Amino acid sequence: MNFNEVLILLLDTLDLSQALSIGLFLNLVYRRKKSNLLYLGIFLIVIGLSSLISVIEQLNALHSGEEIIIYPFNLYLIIPCFLYLYVQKASILKENKNAYLLFIPGILDIIIGTSILCFADNRTAIQESFVYSAYEVLALMYMPIVIIFILLKIRKNSKLLKQQYSSVENRELKWVGFMGILILVYLSIFPLILYYSTSFIFLLTDTIFWLFITYWSAYNGLLQQTSKNLIALPNSKLSSNKLEEIEKDNLPQIEISTINLSTKPIIDSEKHKQIFTEIDTLVKNDALFLNPELTISDIATQINEHPRLISTTINDMSRSNFNSYINLFRVEHAKNLLLSDRSKTINIESIGQESGFKSNSSFYSAFKKNMNLTPLQFIKANQNSKAS
Repeated sequence: MNFNEVLILLLDTLDLSQALSIGLFLNLVYRRKKSNLLYLGIFLIVIGLSSLISVIEQLNALHSGEEIIIYPFNLYLIIPCFLYLYVQKASILKENKNAYLLFIPGILDIIIGTSILCFADNRTAIQESFVYSAYEVLALMYMPIVIIFILLKIRKNSKLLKQQYSSVENRELKWVGFMGILILVYLSIFPLILYYSTSFIFLLTDTIFWLFITYWSAYNGLLQQTSKNLIALPNSKLSSNKLEEIEKDNLPQIEISTINLSTKPIIDSEKHKQIFTEIDTLVKNDALFLNPELTISDIATQINEHPRLISTTINDMSRSNFNSYINLFRVEHAKNLLLSDRSKTINIESIGQESGFKSNSSFYSAFKKNMNLTPLQFIKANQNSKAS
């Protein structure tokens, strides 16, 4: 056993132990709560089991004294499927009941691989055949497809979150999106690593990559906040009827004979103007924007309107989502603090927190978006204007 073999075996064993231990811990702790962490735990367990297959392959090679023989199946095809279930559970989007159909190719791959193992004498010939090579190419293409589904779901979730929450840190599942893109990049260069590198470099790269995925998932998964849809889903019949009822009750009482297609948009526009004035006054006078956990439900409760109507009004009147609308107030408040003597006693990060931002990153991002300057650049620009 040389150093390279020992190193790969140790890293695979480390990935196996870490993924299984963290995954089992999450399943034991959250199994009764039906938390999204339950699915994340299963995702990590599957990664651990895939490392277990690699460890068995290496131990068999060491025992027989031959080169490592790759088993004709792996669990990589179902790994992204469990990640999809986690994203579905962690997001505020409506659950897709057909999501479990994603597992079919992975299950078929395991069945086919197990069947090939039964033909030990002909296994090499089968794996080197054109049909099996074509099958492997198709199987390799499946993982990116599932990951693309995940990225699209994350994008929709992020858009919907910003319609309802004033702070979306640790809610958007951006870390899953980054991980998905990282996997796509890895899969795109995977054939190059396999073809141009030695078996040691290939195994080392693969093991380190999935070890990183294990730690990245565990760390960010524990930081992920659970969110719920504060606005009734558009395709919910009950919610839609309720919304129509609320909007109807809030419309001015007009004689039926006077209502026509040309006047209805005017009524809706006037209604939106009225509601937006109430929202604007409430947010300013009560300084609701200073609450980093402010949601659209908080405002809806105070002015006694449906959350979806609040969201639609803000979108139409401010031409922005709820998150951007509230952040604009926070940026204005931060500007006043930066220009006041308060900026001399506290740092810029503290000003962001006092303005209602939940994190430094969200503060800097919103400030740069609205001012085209960072907070520090804003201070320097103001000082230069005074000097001149």
